[in-house]
Amino acid sequence: ADKISEEMKEEIEEEKAEETLRDIQQEAPEDKTEDVVYPEKEQEEQQPQIIQQDEKTSEQDLQISRQNKSIDTSASMPPLNSTSRIEHSVVLVEKGSFMMGDEVEDLEIYCRPVHEVILTNSFLIGRFQVTFEEYDLFCDETGRSRPKDEGWERGQRPVINVSWWHVISYCNWLSEKEGLAKTYDSEGNLLDKNGDITTDPSKVEGYRLPTEAEREYAARGGSKSKGYKYAGSDNVGDVAWYDSNSEGKTQEVGKKEPNELGIYDMSGNVWEWCSDRYGLYLISVQTNPYNCSGSSRVTRGGSWSDFASSARVANRDGKLPTGSYSYIGFRICRTVFEDTAESKEISEDGINKTSKSRKGESVVAKENTEETNDGKADNYVNETHSEEQELQTIHQGEKIDHHETPVKKRRIALPLFIFFTVLVTIAIAVMSLQGHLSSSSVPPMVLVERGSFTMGDTWGDGESDEKPTHKVTFTYDFYLGKYEITFDEYDDFCEATGRSKPKDEDWGRGQRPVINVSWDDAIGFCNWLSEKDKLPKAYDNDGNLLDKDGRITADPANVVGYRLPTEAEWEYAARGGNKSKGYKYSGSDNVDKVAWYGLNLGSKTQEVGKKTPNELGIYDMSGNVWEWCSDRYGHYSSSAKTNPYNDSGSGRVDRGGGWSNLATVARVANRGNFSPTFMRNNLGFRIARTVP
Repeated sequence: ADKISEEMKEEIEEEKAEETLRDIQQEAPEDKTEDVVYPEKEQEEQQPQIIQQDEKTSEQDLQISRQNKSIDTSASMPPLNSTSRIEHSVVLVEKGSFMMGDEVEDLEIYCRPVHEVILTNSFLIGRFQVTFEEYDLFCDETGRSRPKDEGWERGQRPVINVSWWHVISYCNWLSEKEGLAKTYDSEGNLLDKNGDITTDPSKVEGYRLPTEAEREYAARGGSKSKGYKYAGSDNVGDVAWYDSNSEGKTQEVGKKEPNELGIYDMSGNVWEWCSDRYGLYLISVQTNPYNCSGSSRVTRGGSWSDFASSARVANRDGKLPTGSYSYIGFRICRTVFEDTAESKEISEDGINKTSKSRKGESVVAKENTEETNDGKADNYVNETHSEEQELQTIHQGEKIDHHETPVKKRRIALPLFIFFTVLVTIAIAVMSLQGHLSSSSVPPMVLVERGSFTMGDTWGDGESDEKPTHKVTFTYDFYLGKYEITFDEYDDFCEATGRSKPKDEDWGRGQRPVINVSWDDAIGFCNWLSEKDKLPKAYDNDGNLLDKDGRITADPANVVGYRLPTEAEWEYAARGGNKSKGYKYSGSDNVDKVAWYGLNLGSKTQEVGKKTPNELGIYDMSGNVWEWCSDRYGHYSSSAKTNPYNDSGSGRVDRGGGWSNLATVARVANRGNFSPTFMRNNLGFRIARTVP
């Protein structure tokens, strides 16, 4: 044994010298070959799992490596440099079907209804969340600034403070390094291997983020699922870092137990960006679902700062893609094709020297160790599991007898690419029937792109305070609530802060717009929402706008947190923004199509989203309830304005008209104002936020 150990050490030193020489000689990085780990099944004798691409491996190598698998060579991992290859360990998730959503029915309503999802293509997903070490190499090679680590150290901790846009750039970079077609265009759309926009992940060749459905399926354990609440256990402490055990920060990846597929940290540590957008679930069966409508991107998994319930496999959230947070990271994914690029050689020989020790008895080695006769470096993924396992391989569609000689190569013919038809649904119609999302951490919002418009009474039949008309230009994009804030949403705020709930006049609460709230109440809600999302609050105690550093500002472009829209933003959005068709009311010249007002309402508010939306897909900007705006009421001037915000005067602006008013009050140009302490049963609000 001592002799064999000595021989192993000599071989390692020779291999390190050869690898250093190759790094010096090579003019460009070698094509990266991903490490692929295929799910195993239990057997009586524990066997190491080796995946490699070399064509020749001797039985002697197998015997030597088995005898010396206890040797710790983690220190032998070469340092990262500009020519290093990213060695991501990925796990095969075989296609299948599952019930998606909150089957226990104790999570928020947006995690329901439970519905069947069918995935017709297998995929590879990161065994670990992408680490700082891996992401820093991307930054160094592309000249980007490295994200902050909050003083928690970098290395094998999951990367944080990266936006959705940052992480898809990482995916594209990884694809380009391997000579694969990039996955995302400049607008964030998925691309097939020909560069055409697609909503079908099975047609995407390069590295990407997992879809929301793929991630939940993998978190549940895929076809090996045991039905756990969390990814790998019903005991959250076994598998997740969350607020009760994380010590208030991220932890190194792979330190908790893996799930049924051998994937780590799919519950807790950091939330993970998904590829698709955040939207309502449908009750119908979905095949390869990919939501490409909406403004927010899905995040999954919970984090170090959240309650245990956030780490549930069915829990979901959404964040604006421009946001960067200390509790959100990501992991990579890639569709499996039948092509040779996806066909892997499976061999049961050899234990590669360990490059990283991620978790107790689980060891993953990800280091280049040999050159084959054609000069290509081999990659190994080795793992010793705490449970007894066997390697399952498939050859030409049939299982291989695992009693055969272990060194004999078996080529896995990965599942054939399946052409399928995506189930087409009309999401807008379903949303109209189901009502908008409630009890979410952030109410649904719509992107309003920058532009210019003529503000005021452009028809000549309005009130005197709507004149003179004047040009307004926005140099920034902003988000605006798709719906007026509802009682459901506002009641959550009251319960969390100990406030008294406003009266509903016995008309019902739920999805009706909140009423009997003052301007001060509305900005209190906005600040609370910002704090929940760990954003700087938008208002100080005197109602002044605050920038990201907490300084008073009169420029909405500098405000990061949630706020009320400015009067100019409100009118621009009500007119349809840069998609405006010039309607007198928000979405139509026929007031009855878009507004609840004095002649059709029945003397009370109605549930939000029941009328036709405007050109941007925003509801109830005409009628139902008046809406508080952020700035103060003042007279117009004829001069052009850029990003206007009036911070002088006593009254606060309100817009849109209410259920008790005549149709003329629901015009997009009509204005009103009240004291900020005023409240009544036809006055509510909706939220806004500047796009960072």
